[in-house]
Amino acid sequence: MDVEQSVKPLASSNGPMSFLLVIDFDYTITEKNTDDWLLQTLLSAKKVKELTEKWYSGDCTWQDLMKSGFQALKEEKVSPDQIFKVLEEIPLVKGFKEFLKLVGSHKECKVVIASDSNTVFIDKIFKKHDLEKYVDEIFTNPAHFDEEDCLRLFAHHSHSCTTCQPNICKQEILRSYLEEEGKRGNKYERIFVIGDGSNDFCPCKILDDRGCIFPRKGYRLMKKIEKLKDTNSKDDIKASVIPWENGEDLLVSFQRETGLDLK
Repeated sequence: MDVEQSVKPLASSNGPMSFLLVIDFDYTITEKNTDDWLLQTLLSAKKVKELTEKWYSGDCTWQDLMKSGFQALKEEKVSPDQIFKVLEEIPLVKGFKEFLKLVGSHKECKVVIASDSNTVFIDKIFKKHDLEKYVDEIFTNPAHFDEEDCLRLFAHHSHSCTTCQPNICKQEILRSYLEEEGKRGNKYERIFVIGDGSNDFCPCKILDDRGCIFPRKGYRLMKKIEKLKDTNSKDDIKASVIPWENGEDLLVSFQRETGLDLK
């Protein structure tokens, strides 16, 4: 059964008004893809070429490729400290730090991260920029350094979605999160999905007409949505779509949509 077939309406107007923000990480909060940037920066050119060819051959998933890349870092004697240094140097998208702080500190907003990155990368970057306290929950792939200082990566979950990578489906994350929130008596007036990539499209399909999608301009999510405009695809979306370039215009649009005065 497709995931979206089992989904009930996700937002409720009962109770106090509140807003749920589901935010991607790579190319949304960070200006780089953390996986790709780390390997490109720290691995030998020969190994990068080998991994690139492996990916374009279609013989592996992205997570399998990253596992191979992290093993290669160990084999080329790259230390955890070197990895941390590169992660801390990755720039954030202009204005996104301020946006995250403002929405994350507002009582009517709840922020969750849904990312195909991993716990080590996200934790390190959030600590570097003092952002942990502005995020309520993080849904990503577990990772840790083993006793030999090799970064080990694991799937976030298994799922029934046929379009997402086997290790993570953001629609399933959103659906499960809302079910748990409902059990706790938490309802959301509106749900916002903020992202850039193809895997950010899956949760967009289950938003109702009160939902809002913020796709980053020029990236795959925006291009995928644009392709739907002139078709009768079953993947058509009901939520409003507001493109953004950086955290500054995202903040303006979010305030306009919610009526909140964030400062």
